[in-house]
Amino acid sequence: MTLMSDLANGNGSFPPVRISLTSLGSGESSTLDRFISYTFSSSIIVPVSSFQFDFRLPEDETMTINDVAQDGDMATLYANNGPFCTGIIDNYGINVDAKNGETGAITGRYMLS
Repeated sequence: MTLMSDLANGNGSFPPVRISLTSLGSGESSTLDRFISYTFSSSIIVPVSSFQFDFRLPEDETMTINDVAQDGDMATLYANNGPFCTGIIDNYGINVDAKNGETGAITGRYMLS
C-alpha cells in the first residue's frame, strides 16, 4: 500500500521515518525517530543538494546535541524501513521556539540512494 492509499482508506498513519547517524571517527551509530520536519533542496545549477532535519531531542536529559551528531558524520534517512538518501552532516545545533520547545537541527549535503 502507498501512503496516499493508506490515507485515503482512513488508516491515517504515516510510514515509519528515522535517521541513522554514523560517526566517521568511531564508526558508532545512533538513531533519531522523533521528527518535526525534514527538507530537501536541489538545483541543476548548483551541483550540491542539501537537507535539513528538525527533530525532538532524545528524552535522556544527560545527552547533548554533541552526543547525537558531529560535523562530517554520515546521515541516512530511512522511510518505510528502506534507505531513502545518504548525506554528510555540515552543521548541527539547537533551536528553541514557543511551539516545539527545544529541538535539534541537522543540515548537510546528500546523494539520493
